[in-house]
Amino acid sequence: MKEKIELPKVLDYYSKSDYSTQQKARFIFYLCIAAIVGVLLLTFSSVYVQLNSSEYNKLFSPVVFSEIVLLMVFGLCIFLLIKGKYSVSTHLFMITAMACVWIVLWVHQGNNIARLDTVILIIALINLTPLFITKYKITIVFYILANLLMLIVFVFFTKDQLNLSNPTAIDFIMDTSIAIIFSGVVGYNIFRINKQSLEKVEYDYKERKKAEEALKQSELLRRNVFDSSQIPIVVMNSNTFEYIDINPAAVKAYGFSSIKASLGKTPIDVSAPVQYDGTPSSQKAVSYIDKALKDGSVTFEWLHQRPNGNFWDAEVHLLSFESNNETLLQFSLVDITERKKVERDLKESEEKYRTLMENMNDIVMMVDNNDKVLYVNKRFSEILGYSESEIIGQIGYEILTSPKDQKVIVDANNQRIKNIISQYEITLKAKNGNKLDFLVSGAPVRNSEGKIIGSIGNMIDITERKQAERALKESEVKFKELYEKSGDAILIIENGKFVECNKAAIEILEYNSKEDVLNIRPSQISPEFQIDGRNSVEKADEMMKIALKNGTHRFEWLHSKNNGEIFPAEVLLTAISNDADKKIIHAVVRDITDRKQAEKELEKHQNHLELLVKERTEELATSNEELLSTNEDLHNQREELEAVLLNLQNAQKQLVQAEKMASLGVLASGVAHEINNPLNFIKGGIFGLEQYFDENLKEHKNEVAPLIEGVNVGIERAANIVTSLNHYSRQDNSNVSECDIHSIIDNSLIMLRNQIVNNIDIKKDYTDKTYSLLANEGKLHQAMLNILSNAVQAIDDKGTINIETTISKNNIAIFISDTGCGITAENMPKILDPFFTTKEAGQGKGLGLSITYNIIKEHNGSIKIDSKVGHGTTVKITLPLNETKK
Repeated sequence: MKEKIELPKVLDYYSKSDYSTQQKARFIFYLCIAAIVGVLLLTFSSVYVQLNSSEYNKLFSPVVFSEIVLLMVFGLCIFLLIKGKYSVSTHLFMITAMACVWIVLWVHQGNNIARLDTVILIIALINLTPLFITKYKITIVFYILANLLMLIVFVFFTKDQLNLSNPTAIDFIMDTSIAIIFSGVVGYNIFRINKQSLEKVEYDYKERKKAEEALKQSELLRRNVFDSSQIPIVVMNSNTFEYIDINPAAVKAYGFSSIKASLGKTPIDVSAPVQYDGTPSSQKAVSYIDKALKDGSVTFEWLHQRPNGNFWDAEVHLLSFESNNETLLQFSLVDITERKKVERDLKESEEKYRTLMENMNDIVMMVDNNDKVLYVNKRFSEILGYSESEIIGQIGYEILTSPKDQKVIVDANNQRIKNIISQYEITLKAKNGNKLDFLVSGAPVRNSEGKIIGSIGNMIDITERKQAERALKESEVKFKELYEKSGDAILIIENGKFVECNKAAIEILEYNSKEDVLNIRPSQISPEFQIDGRNSVEKADEMMKIALKNGTHRFEWLHSKNNGEIFPAEVLLTAISNDADKKIIHAVVRDITDRKQAEKELEKHQNHLELLVKERTEELATSNEELLSTNEDLHNQREELEAVLLNLQNAQKQLVQAEKMASLGVLASGVAHEINNPLNFIKGGIFGLEQYFDENLKEHKNEVAPLIEGVNVGIERAANIVTSLNHYSRQDNSNVSECDIHSIIDNSLIMLRNQIVNNIDIKKDYTDKTYSLLANEGKLHQAMLNILSNAVQAIDDKGTINIETTISKNNIAIFISDTGCGITAENMPKILDPFFTTKEAGQGKGLGLSITYNIIKEHNGSIKIDSKVGHGTTVKITLPLNETKK
């Protein structure tokens, strides 16, 4: 494609315009010239026709005048086009052309068909609009609408003149309008498509030119960079691994004499025999090359060897690329020999410091700027119990501290980020839940650039110290409380002066305030002489010297109150400090006035009592002999009464049980008899019905069979209940027979069926071993019924009762467990007591388990009850088996 086209010289204005604009400008220029030539020809033709035609015979000035105007307009269009007014020129051309056509239509006096056919020129002009429109596509719509309007107006005003009927006029308008609209739509889309195509072509052309220029510049730059780069760069053939291009920096790095000497070498020629991990260089190089060919690039560290034998380290960036349909490899090198040396030295240093930190007696922790733990020494795990995997990468204080203490750590970490060394005390929670106190000293950690990247903290376990401090503080609080609330006067004497006293000292000495007491000297609260006649001041000095020497000294002393009243006191002096310049004594003064008076009264009564005691001793000796004799008789009577009471209690229990069982036996026997008779009638009736259906209504037998079967099931169930009642009524104490404990349990469950059927699941696990159990079946039936009834009543909603029997040695064990509410530990010792019940009034007498206990004991068995509130109760009954038949 040509970048420029040859334009007429008059159109130099468009020499710098885009290709499309140049083409349009040239076309419009020539079109205007052609239009002028055409209009000239048309003008000459019109003049000739008008002068020689029988219709005119003279010049028709409107036509000629319009053609002359048209010539002038087309000349103006060329002028505007030359001046760079492309859009104005094109629209003027279009508007003028269309206006001339419509004027011709209005003023034409010739044949009607020739006159109406002139509309074709409008359609032709509309088809030209894509060439004239440069920017706004909507302009085409305006042209279409204007011409449609002119068409309607023209037909409306000239239909009579043209001898057109209304249908013909409407048909002409519709046909012409469709043609104009179709031409406009086609022109609109031609303009849009051409514009988009031209824009795309122009864009692609410009982009290609840019790309070619960029590629040219890039290739030039690459070559300059490649040759002048201080980074060693090598290009290698991906098949032979031979160097095909190398820059001077690479020649120097490898130690070659020249570029020529370097070409044809391979990576193995410049590598150490083995790499850092002991892998041969040839094997390692192939793996990296394969990865670069697969992934496009790879970066790795490589140990090289120069021709002189010296080793050096490099970071290699290897990439693959296509050039002239050939895959090449390029790698750039960064000499990291010094860095590797520093890393080795750093690793050795780090190992030393790590060994030091790991063997420290205190905890060491390092965190980053986001408070995530980077390192802890082994002392951390020993003291707090967390492993490294549980704490590394976590925010330590969220695991080790409470939310209240976390703010202290966050503030301290923020200070360290600001290069402030911090120290604080904190309580941490060990993995086992113990709380430990630590003194934490933290400092910022910097990288090689001096930037703070985290912080390190030394944590000293001060739990024992904190406990001692808390104990001391509690002791101080208790001492202060005792000091203030003590009923004894407490005074502190320093170098012979009062410096402190409690409230009791003010009250006992009857001063108004503490200041009054502290403003006097110790000698002012003592009379001049003591009981032994010695001077109080001299004797007080002696007492204090003894206290300072021995640590404490207790003695009695006479004190005087503020009003002069003298009272006896017991004084305890305790030396607090015995320095040469500071002697401090703690004095406790207790008013013993009442005690002294009591001692005098006691001495007086003691003397009198000695006489009374002697007299009473003789009287008591005589009375004692009589009491011993009486006491022996009472003891014998007590033993007899206890035996009688025990017999009465047993008799009462047996009587209650006998009465109860007798009544129940009579009732059960009667109920069983009364139920058996109707059952026999029902069973006989059902049998008769079956025979009747067999003989007379065989075709209906299948329909009533389910009903008859249901009645038979009911009869069988009622018969089982009667059987259970008969078992329950056997209460003869002497009736000992071989019993089946499983049948007894099943019969008891039948009697409780109505309470069980809807909400309780019964699970049985009976032993399949044979056994012989001699017992009173009725009593065992009652015992099992009592226990099962309690289990059922303990389950409020839904639950399970598990029944299991096992045989061990000479015993059979029955386990009955429920998932009910359970029994409280408070009630467990009382559950076997007679008349003890936890049920509401009227729902139980408290004799069930007591009677059961006695029944089991009568059979030489044992009963054990375990229960837990909310989990249920388990009752274990053990009964001896008959050894001879076991």
